[in-house]
Amino acid sequence: MKKAALTLLVILFFASGLEAQKGVPYITYFNESAEMETGNWAVVQDETNVMIFANKRGLLTYDGHQWRQLSFKPTLSVMEKDPINGHIFVGADNSYGVLEKNEQGGYDYNRLSGDTTAIGLIADIMFTDTTVIFCSPKSISVHRLDDLSSRKRWYADADRPFSGLITHNGKLFFNVHGTGLYRIDADTLFPLVTGFLTRDKEVLFSFPYDDEKRLVGTSGNKLQLFDRVIYSDYKMDNPEYLEENILSGAVMVNDSTIALTTLYGGIMLIEKETGKMVNIFNYQNGLPDDEIYSAGIDNNGGLWITHRYGVCRVDLRLPVASFNHYPGLEGSVLTVLKNGNSLYIGTNEGLFHLDQVSEYDNVEVLYRIPPSEDDDTEEVKEDSSEANRPAMRFFNRLFSGGGTQTREIESQETTAPVAEPEPKVQYGKRTVRVLKSLKYIYRPVSGINSSIRQTVDAGYGMLVVSSAGIYYVENDKATYVPVSGSVNSIARIDDQHFLVCMDKGLTAIEYDGKKWNNTDWMVKTSLPVKNVAIMDESHLWLGSENRLYSVMGRAMRDSCAVKGYEIQSGYPVEFDVAFAGDTLFALSEAGIYRYDNLTDTFIS
Repeated sequence: MKKAALTLLVILFFASGLEAQKGVPYITYFNESAEMETGNWAVVQDETNVMIFANKRGLLTYDGHQWRQLSFKPTLSVMEKDPINGHIFVGADNSYGVLEKNEQGGYDYNRLSGDTTAIGLIADIMFTDTTVIFCSPKSISVHRLDDLSSRKRWYADADRPFSGLITHNGKLFFNVHGTGLYRIDADTLFPLVTGFLTRDKEVLFSFPYDDEKRLVGTSGNKLQLFDRVIYSDYKMDNPEYLEENILSGAVMVNDSTIALTTLYGGIMLIEKETGKMVNIFNYQNGLPDDEIYSAGIDNNGGLWITHRYGVCRVDLRLPVASFNHYPGLEGSVLTVLKNGNSLYIGTNEGLFHLDQVSEYDNVEVLYRIPPSEDDDTEEVKEDSSEANRPAMRFFNRLFSGGGTQTREIESQETTAPVAEPEPKVQYGKRTVRVLKSLKYIYRPVSGINSSIRQTVDAGYGMLVVSSAGIYYVENDKATYVPVSGSVNSIARIDDQHFLVCMDKGLTAIEYDGKKWNNTDWMVKTSLPVKNVAIMDESHLWLGSENRLYSVMGRAMRDSCAVKGYEIQSGYPVEFDVAFAGDTLFALSEAGIYRYDNLTDTFIS
């Protein structure tokens, strides 16, 4: 029973205070039906709390009890819920509209895009206070929310597709592949000062950062701040993780936290304001796969993640976390202790601590050739087609289905003028050693190879009771504490003084500023002392075999008076003593007993 409880403790260890090692929030895995479609590339929750997933077979729904795969046309590429009125807007290949629930519990499609087949594959849907915007590499369409029939549409030049959109305080900014970011005004695109920074990148997402700035993510695996005029740097923890695992999208978890999705490294949670990394969810710590297809947030703050093998939900509000996914732990878990920012696990094979390691790999990468380098270096040609931009390559592989049909664009629609392309940039190839992923591993604390019975915080370090005696551990280094006799447990008086329960009675150890030492103070008992409960500085209770001891006198100072209390159980039973408030309890496998102060006895 005790071992099972400790195993559960390490699996669901409270996450508060563990800054150095991040446990993984509780993850629910859904694989109830073999018929469940696993290739889900969009997720949203409707107003009745039903989760909806878009896939090649139509729509997959989950109401908290049952999964249903629904046939639906067209095949949807993207879904987003209007945060104001809750309407679900959807996009497809050359089509977009509104998803509406019908009386049968299914969904109908209300098309808004009209009959045109030249708008392209809708890859993003965004909102302002008054409009909904549908974006594809070929077109950007804006509808008023109070009159969805009111529409404005811009088409991109054939060799300069749109590569993302930013909304900021009601203004629209179009990113054009090959030239950069523009502000739309009176149907004309005006170039921005630092707009060229995203000319070869796709704008993947943008979120409010503060009243003046938007936080923008691009296919360059970089986050930047945008203030309607210029881009500026956004500092964040571990930017190398995004660089090496390919940023693919993001979702706002809440007002202060963003979940960044990647192609090769799962999901990275960051604080929006500071850029500080909150957590990473990937294959090595619990996700079924590192390649994330889509992510979404439900009304209870749960993070839904779709991947190659199906769907899972991360509960970010439950105050527990898992530490059992990391390798290196040997033996059965017996004790768990957080000391400072480190997690220590005691097993029957020794003491282990959770440590961060880096895994590196050699990869071939492209690099930009400075003008000073030789001119005969191999040139990598730019391809401006939507299918060859990083995010669209991933999306097209998921969505599949070949190219889109094109027709002559109607004269009443606007084709946005763009700047002339600059000369092509030359690139070369080189092999570099890069960070592939961050991992954690349990490492043994050297010097302790025996079974661990107890771990107790001792200020800057910790005291460890093992079958071989007591050790003091600080900075993952163990020092033996000499105590004469067999030690059963210890109890803290303060950071420099501890009581030691032994087979021959109760003693104490103290820290002199350099090392731990045994003391001459001793309370002898006829039976082994298993544990001690401190009532106050002059009254202790000891647990033993079918007997409890009351010890009156100041620990380490006085010669104490000892009184024994027999508890008959019919067979030998070890009793632990503990206080719950002001009440003393004696606990054993034979039962729980309470000390009655009036009768000076223990009552079952």
